[in-house]
Amino acid sequence: MLFVLTAMYKYSKIIAIVLAALAAWSQTPGVSSEFGVIISPSRAAAEEVRKQLDAGMDFAVLAKEKSSDASAENGGYLGTGPLRPEFQDAAKGLKPGEFSAVIPSGPGFAILTRFRTPPRTRDLDADQIKALAQRGSVLDTIDISGMASANAAFSAYANKPAGWEHDPEKVCEVRTNSYHLAVDRLSQQLPEADAQPPGRVRPIDLLHGHAVLALLFVYSGEMEQSVAEWNKAYRIALASVPDSVPYVEEALGVTYLHWAEMENGVYKKPDAALPFARQENAKLAIQYFSKFLARQPENLEVKWLLTLANSDVSQKEKPGSFRDIAAKLGLDLFTGAGGVVVDDFDNDGLPDVVTSSMDMC
Repeated sequence: MLFVLTAMYKYSKIIAIVLAALAAWSQTPGVSSEFGVIISPSRAAAEEVRKQLDAGMDFAVLAKEKSSDASAENGGYLGTGPLRPEFQDAAKGLKPGEFSAVIPSGPGFAILTRFRTPPRTRDLDADQIKALAQRGSVLDTIDISGMASANAAFSAYANKPAGWEHDPEKVCEVRTNSYHLAVDRLSQQLPEADAQPPGRVRPIDLLHGHAVLALLFVYSGEMEQSVAEWNKAYRIALASVPDSVPYVEEALGVTYLHWAEMENGVYKKPDAALPFARQENAKLAIQYFSKFLARQPENLEVKWLLTLANSDVSQKEKPGSFRDIAAKLGLDLFTGAGGVVVDDFDNDGLPDVVTSSMDMC
């Protein structure tokens, strides 16, 4: 079965999609659809874009090349639904093919257009994705690292300082600021959206919002907050989005298992004794994996996860386990996911070790 959540996480504009969906209930209906935007970091940069548009440059091409908005990969196309409040006045009266004046937009400056024909987006539509999955061309797997959501927040962050891409400290600053902005906005908007009368906000949008916030929390290791958001998503799925129930059950299982591994020191001491001394979260993982398998008993991924969780609470030693000697060699690094290369780079007859990390900070 294909779950909409899984497909959404594959695209960098996820944060913008979720925030726009959650904000829609508070916006006045206004104009919508057919509009595109290019956002520049300064008024001077926006005016230069406007000159290129007036000279005949294609709006969608310029959006992909120059816009800092999350819509850039789709040629600036904003999709259907209400426009952002700061765009609505500028969009009024725009005829197809016309461009608005430069207007402030958050930390940047925007130019709007009304497309004669909206540009083709990169996303497959839901029916195409479903057809691929049913043919076995796409096999879904689950990613509960939060990396995709954090990267989406990073990409969509408009307030990047000049030259940030050439300065590791500025890259770290953008990563930190974009992460906190996404968490703060979702944390503020979700309770307001949850409190709306039935029918005002689509349940699937609420579910997506809580799932994204859960992933952002797990990215920073805030497991208790992540589980709380997954449980909110689970209640919504059970009540209103039944097709997403198995996905959220697996997500809860993986999150609880990851939490159990963290609190038992697995990532810093891989050869830690089994069974786990603290078993509560591992047992909760087992419960959710079991619920999933009651619905989809042939799913090999979750079967394997269930076996792994059971070994954490019952076995004295995992099959194929080995003694960790990294500390003795001075190689017990604790960083984000990365790679390792071993070679004799200085030709002294001894192996040298080079590591990399996804952790920008």
